[in-house]
Amino acid sequence: MKLARLVPLVLVALVGCSPSPTTAAQVGDVSISQQRVMNLMETCPNVQGNEVTDAVALTFLVRTELIRGVGAKNGIELTDQQMRDFVKQEEGASEFLAAQPECIDILLPQAASLLLSEKVPAEEAGAQLNAIKVVVNPRHFGWDADQAVVVEESGSVSVPDTLG
Repeated sequence: MKLARLVPLVLVALVGCSPSPTTAAQVGDVSISQQRVMNLMETCPNVQGNEVTDAVALTFLVRTELIRGVGAKNGIELTDQQMRDFVKQEEGASEFLAAQPECIDILLPQAASLLLSEKVPAEEAGAQLNAIKVVVNPRHFGWDADQAVVVEESGSVSVPDTLG
C-alpha cells in the first residue's frame, strides 16, 4: 500500500494509576514521556485544520513504537531518520509535506508499517503487534486496542497497570 493512501488515515485519526505523571505510555519496554507528546503537539499543532490533541499525538507515538517493536523482534531496525527519509521519497506524501513539512513525524507510523511490510508478512506482523503490551497513563488516557488509538477517557479502556 502506498503512503499516499495512508495520508487520509491521518485525518481520520484526528477526527476521531501511574506512579510517574511524566510517562504518557509504555509500549513493551519503551516508555513514551509526556514531553515527547508535547513536543509532537508543538511541532505539529494541527493537520489540515484539525487540532493535534495529546491523545492524537500519543496515538502516533504508540503506533510508531509498536511497529518498531515488531521490527526489532525480526531483526529490523526502524530509526526515525530512516522513516523520515522514506516519507520524503514517497510521491504521495509530497503534497502533504509541501503544505506542512513540520508534521513529517505524524507520518512515521505509516512509513514504519510500509518498511516493515517489505520484510515481515502481514499476518505474522499482526500477531506480533497484538503481543506487545500497551499501557497508557490512565490519569489522562485509555487505549483502544481494537482501533489502535489512544482515547481521552480516564482509564476506561486502559489496563490499570503501573507504568515504568
